[in-house]
Amino acid sequence: MNKAPARGHEEAEWEALVLCSPGDILDRSLTFYRTHFFTLVLTAALIWFPMQLAAQQVHNVWLRPLHLLLESTQYANGWQAAEYWLGVLMLGRNAYGMPGVWQLIQFALFSAPITLLVADHAAGRPLSVRAALRNSLPFFLRIVLITLVNLLFIAAAVLIIEILFTMIVGVLGQVMIMLNLPAGFVMFMLLPEQLVVYLVCMAVFSRYIFYSLPLIVIEKVPLSQIWDRNSKLAGGKRLRRIWAVAAATPLLAVGLFLVVWLGLLQIWDKFVLPLFHTAGIFLQQILQSVFLGALTLLVFVYLALICAFSFMDTRYRYDGLDMRLMQKALMERNEEK
Repeated sequence: MNKAPARGHEEAEWEALVLCSPGDILDRSLTFYRTHFFTLVLTAALIWFPMQLAAQQVHNVWLRPLHLLLESTQYANGWQAAEYWLGVLMLGRNAYGMPGVWQLIQFALFSAPITLLVADHAAGRPLSVRAALRNSLPFFLRIVLITLVNLLFIAAAVLIIEILFTMIVGVLGQVMIMLNLPAGFVMFMLLPEQLVVYLVCMAVFSRYIFYSLPLIVIEKVPLSQIWDRNSKLAGGKRLRRIWAVAAATPLLAVGLFLVVWLGLLQIWDKFVLPLFHTAGIFLQQILQSVFLGALTLLVFVYLALICAFSFMDTRYRYDGLDMRLMQKALMERNEEK
C-alpha cells in the first residue's frame, strides 16, 4: 500500500501505526529501537540500574547468608528454606537470568516513559528523556499496584487452567489405559498440553492485561477500569492479532536472551573473567549480576516497545483513526490530480 502524502504528526502516524500486522509491529519496534537506541536505553537505565543495585544489596545482606546457611547445614530449617525461596521469588536469580517480582516491577516502571516516547514519536514531537521521565513519574505508584494485581491474576489463571488441563489429560490417559494403548501416547500428550495451556493463558493475558501500562500513562484510565478498557480494545477480531503479538513476545524474549547470552558468555569466559580472576568470588558475582542485568535491560526495552506500538495500533483501529487518515489521504490525492 502506498504511503499517504500526510503532513506533520499525521505522517508519523501513517507510517508507524496504520494497518500493522503482528509482524509489522515486531519489525517497527525493532526499527524504532535501532534508530533511537541511546535514548531508549538511557531512559530505561535511569530507572533499572538504581533498582537493580538496591536488589543486589538486599540479596547480599539477606539471601546470600541464607543460601550459605542452607548449604552448610545438613538439616535445614524449614522456615529458613521457605524464607530463601520467598526471596528468590521476589528478587529472582540473576545468575540464571530468571526475573523475580522486583525485576517485573522494574520493567513496568521503565515501560512507562518508553511508552510516552513512542507516543511522542507518533505525534511528531521530539524525543526527550527528561520529559518522558517527568511525565511518567506521577503514575509510578499506580503502575506498581496494577503490576502486583496483574501478577496475582495471571498466577491464579495459570493455576486454574493448568489444573483443568491436567484433569483432562488424566481422564484421557485412563481411557487410553482401558483401551490398552501404549503408555507412550500418554507421555506424548503432555507436550501439546503445555502448549495449549500457554496459548490459553496468553489469550487471557491479551484480553485483560496486555495494555495495562499504556492505558495508565496515555489514557490515564483508573485502576478499577483497566481490565474493562483492555477487554474492549482487545475484543472481537482484534483479539487474534493482539493474541499473536502477546504470545510471540515472551518466546521472542527468551530466544533473544539465550542467543545473546550464549554469545556474551563466551566473551565473559575468555576476556572479562581472566581480568578479575584474583578479585574474589564476591566481586565476580557482582560483575556477573551487572552483566546479566544489562542484557535483561536490553531485551526488556524491546518488549516495552512491542507493547507500546501494539497499543497505539490497536487504539487507532478501535477509534477508527486509521480510516479517517486513509480518507483524508484519498481526498488529498484527488485534489492533487
